Amino acid sequence: MTRNLLKDSLIYTSGNVVARGLSFIIQVTVWSNLFPPEVYGQIAYCYVFISFMAVILPFGTDAAFMNY
Repeated sequence: MTRNLLKDSLIYTSGNVVARGLSFIIQVTVWSNLFPPEVYGQIAYCYVFISFMAVILPFGTDAAFMNY
C-alpha cells in the first residue's frame, strides 16, 4: 500500500510541477516580450492575488463537503 501511495503521489506531483513550470516559462519569456513593464507588472499583481486567493478560499470547504 505504501509503495502504491508513493507512486501515485509522484505521478500527481510531477504533473503539477510540469504544469507550473510551463506556466512560469510562458509568463516570463513570452509575456515579458509582448507587454511593456507597466502592463507586465499589473499582470504579475493579478497572478499574485489569484495565487493568494487560491490558498485562502478553499480552507474548510473539503471538510464541509465531507460533513454534508
